[in-house]
Amino acid sequence: SQYTMDVAALQKMLADDTVTGKVPLVVIADAGTPVTGHVDNIVRIKELCKAHDCWLHVRGHNLAALTLPNHSRNAPVTPVADSFTLTIGSWLGIPGLPNITLYRLWDQTNPLRSKQVGTSRESTLPLLAGLHTDHQSRRIMTLPLWAALQSLGKEGILSRIRENFLASERLYAALDVFRHVRVLSPKPGGESGAYTITELISKPASISMLLESTACCVVFQFIPELAENEVLTKVPVYYDKLNSWLGQVLQLDAPQ
Repeated sequence: SQYTMDVAALQKMLADDTVTGKVPLVVIADAGTPVTGHVDNIVRIKELCKAHDCWLHVRGHNLAALTLPNHSRNAPVTPVADSFTLTIGSWLGIPGLPNITLYRLWDQTNPLRSKQVGTSRESTLPLLAGLHTDHQSRRIMTLPLWAALQSLGKEGILSRIRENFLASERLYAALDVFRHVRVLSPKPGGESGAYTITELISKPASISMLLESTACCVVFQFIPELAENEVLTKVPVYYDKLNSWLGQVLQLDAPQ
């Protein structure tokens, strides 16, 4: 997809850096790109980062899909990345909540080997990076998040996230029948559309399947009705005005 990371180009860049004596530091991947909601090939990118001892950070609304399956408490959990940013406010529809960054702890004596939390003292590296909660202002900043999570409870949080994914699924199905509307975001259920949100909740699914089979948003535009096999090179001005008008109406009526 033109909207996702070029993994082959990334592989070449990492290899070139290694040859020239440079140390790759971090790769930032998207699980739901900011504009169109596409998902990078996280599994392949993770393999490249592991091969080059590079930190992998993942961001994007599709990370909310990790809450969908009914996991057993004792089931093994495979790390998605070394760290990721969670935009809880957008997921729950509560503006103003701070974002959360989760990161794995690393062994201070061997930074390339991950450390199990709880088996020894916490590494001092996060403290050196300023990732600590000693400042009262930071604790106050997280108070709205704590209050929201306490109020909703686990089931309330999960139900809101599931309803959001279901809404995307329903909206895509409603728009897909119109020939004068072009959908730019990924199809819910993966390229084949084989998986529904209900199935992802009830059946075992890999992390890559969860991220790629869910749609965090539906992005579309008005276009002229096309004949069969006709390719549109540029959207006419009139239809762009329709797109702009709809955007303005949504900003007024549904700013959230």
